[in-house]
Amino acid sequence: MYEITIENGGISQKIHEVSPDSMYRLSSGQLVEEVGQIPSFSFTIPASNPCFSDSLNDRKTIVKITNIITKEVEFEGVLLTQETSMSSSGKLQKSAVCEGFLGYLCDTVQPYCHYEDTTVSQFIFSLLENHNAQTSPDKHIFFGACDFGDDHTNSKTTAYRNTLEEIKTNLIERIGGEIRVRRADGKLVLDFLSQYGVKSDTTVELAKNMKSLDVKTDSTSIITRLIPLGKQLDEGETAERLTIAEINDGKPYIDDENAVEKYGIIVGTAEFDNITLPENLMKSGREYLENNNRIKKAYSAEVLDLSLIDSSHENLKCGNTYRFKNSFMGLDEDLRLMKRTVDIYKPFAPTVEIDDKSEKITDIAVRTAQLSSMNCPNRKAKHWQWQNQLQRA
Repeated sequence: MYEITIENGGISQKIHEVSPDSMYRLSSGQLVEEVGQIPSFSFTIPASNPCFSDSLNDRKTIVKITNIITKEVEFEGVLLTQETSMSSSGKLQKSAVCEGFLGYLCDTVQPYCHYEDTTVSQFIFSLLENHNAQTSPDKHIFFGACDFGDDHTNSKTTAYRNTLEEIKTNLIERIGGEIRVRRADGKLVLDFLSQYGVKSDTTVELAKNMKSLDVKTDSTSIITRLIPLGKQLDEGETAERLTIAEINDGKPYIDDENAVEKYGIIVGTAEFDNITLPENLMKSGREYLENNNRIKKAYSAEVLDLSLIDSSHENLKCGNTYRFKNSFMGLDEDLRLMKRTVDIYKPFAPTVEIDDKSEKITDIAVRTAQLSSMNCPNRKAKHWQWQNQLQRA
């Protein structure tokens, strides 16, 4: 399914072919891609591969993974590290790790600069100009797509962090958004979007193309008793802040009664520096409790990528949204695929992580049922039927 090539100084050669009879075969390989993160590819190359000896160069060799069925490039990046080892039986091999081109933004540092009246697009454009001025042409990244409006209200300050950290600190952590680097017309371009990916018509369903499902809940951010804090009083003289005590029977806190009943009293604070009236502080505090007190649910699943044998199914891609169904665990909703891990020798069975969903405490009903082939007898037969077909693809 995958053809893998390496490029050194503009000269390209295969390092992995589909044919099991080829000498150009990797012993193993794992591709990991995640929304907003640097994609990676790790692999092991045996001494029998003609590219073993002198074809891999740290920070120079470009590695590309092409899906021979879809003709899409699923990974392209640079070799970071390699390690040569010999086992006790005399088996010689190299282990290598590559990272996607988004990692180039870690190779440059932004100077101190305060951006007072700059749009998101202008800010990114300036960062990339500084990045390109510090790197060789092969690492140049140009401004791509951006769907954020021309809001000048947020000032931004760069302070000697690497370029990727500046984007995360000044943009993603403040206004959200996602970044990716892709190749367009032979150039590397950076997209900064509120969300990338599309809604797919493909359904991921138990007994069809879902092998397993895990659901983890997280209540660590729950606050059942909130002390909202407004503007600092006597600024510079004391740390005392405006509270709601004078309009709340002397109590500086508000309770989330449903949360208190379920979890007990968990006290926390929230600061609202610009609020000067206790009435507004009370309102903001209640809104904060409403938005904060949600149980996070994280999903991970082992699935089957049926696009290898059935053209009516789309191949699974990070960032896309799919309908996930598992009646045993009460799951039937559209969820976004946030992370995908693929074994190059088992491309039909990636492990995926699905976006965190949050539920109000009053609505949550966490089920503890476990997937069991004994509880769904048709699932096992169908799973092996699909897997056998996929292995032949």
